[in-house]
Amino acid sequence: MEVQDRIPADTEVKARKRKRTHSLTAKRRQRLARNKRKREERQKSKTGLELLMSDLKQKNQNLHEAIGVEKKMKEKYFEMWRASERKKRN
Repeated sequence: MEVQDRIPADTEVKARKRKRTHSLTAKRRQRLARNKRKREERQKSKTGLELLMSDLKQKNQNLHEAIGVEKKMKEKYFEMWRASERKKRN
């Protein structure tokens, strides 16, 4: 006797539902963990960029100061040279 013989003719055979391989809570946990990792990576990259910007600003400030000192030295030596030229003329 086959399976078809045992099922009455007027009964519809229901299709089996596929079982979910992962539960919704497991998927939710994975999604939350993934979002948390992404958020932490963004924060780390942001702080890294902020540190880089502060370092660049500090280097820029140091360069401005060095250029200012060099400019003052050149002006001082130029004034000394001009004064010596005046003395030579007199």
